[in-house]
Amino acid sequence: MAILYDNGVTSESKAERVNRDGWYAQHEWTIIRRLDLTAGLRHEDVKIRVTNSGSSSNTFYPAIVQRNFDEFLPKSFLTYELDDLAGALRDTSVSVGVSKIWHAPDSHGTYNGQGIPSGIFLEPEHGIGYDFIFNRRLWNDVKFKVDYGLYEIEDYIVSNSEFDDYAAAGTGRLRYSDYKLNLTDKVRRHGVDVELGGHLLDSLSFYLTYSWQYAVYKGPEPAGQTDLDQRAKHRVTTGLQYNLFENTLLMADVIHKSREVADVYDPVTEDVIGSTQIDPHEVVDLGVQQTLFKEWGLLKDGRLKFYVNNVFNERYKTSDGLPATDQVYGTALSFGF
Repeated sequence: MAILYDNGVTSESKAERVNRDGWYAQHEWTIIRRLDLTAGLRHEDVKIRVTNSGSSSNTFYPAIVQRNFDEFLPKSFLTYELDDLAGALRDTSVSVGVSKIWHAPDSHGTYNGQGIPSGIFLEPEHGIGYDFIFNRRLWNDVKFKVDYGLYEIEDYIVSNSEFDDYAAAGTGRLRYSDYKLNLTDKVRRHGVDVELGGHLLDSLSFYLTYSWQYAVYKGPEPAGQTDLDQRAKHRVTTGLQYNLFENTLLMADVIHKSREVADVYDPVTEDVIGSTQIDPHEVVDLGVQQTLFKEWGLLKDGRLKFYVNNVFNERYKTSDGLPATDQVYGTALSFGF
């Protein structure tokens, strides 16, 4: 369950905006040798409270509007291990997954962006997702995985702030109905996720991930093309971990993200006032982790970590279009029970 409140001045003035809860069940069956089926069912219930207020007198709905959304979301996943087919296919499997897609307008920036209650008009996104996965152990514990996903989504929610038809008189605000839109045609999203990782030596391990996404929209709304084209298409993360001593771990991580475009917000009104391009960039993080103890009374796995994020002080912007954090030095202590 998750409950979100607005930022009222006092605790008494805070109002509940989102109430989201759900449950999930899953079971796995062995159909025949090497063939497994995993089936699951999730249920989500979302309530949002929209404030239909502002400086405009052009109001069409009551001051507070509550909307409820709920949906059952089934999924299934079939995995076949190829070991028995040939010696070269040992430790290799293929999987196919089918799942229902559903997303209600449950974030503040979507259903009530900058005080504009577009959630009165929005419907949940819904569709079908297909995943095709190839999984193989290459040597020792080094594993390779590639996942191709195709997601067909109806009523996809986009920002329409650049293409509004109306403005509330004298305020510069958009008429509520077209600030956010459900696209009238289907969005087809293609995605590829690649993972490679394991130990190169007993004391040296690595990981490498690559993600690519591309969305196609052929409907009439120009906001559909603009919103989908602005998102980063490529993301690469890689890292090394080296056991310098038995309880001392050195860590290095690199993240690369391709070009994207982000909305720019007015710092006072929080209205969208434009967009900014975020250039491709790489960020390097370094760290040293010392294991203090495995068990100490009721405590387990005590670790002390020193780190430097953004080692080369890369100048870039976050996905919100804001200046990213400069070079950061820090320490963290963690343990379990």
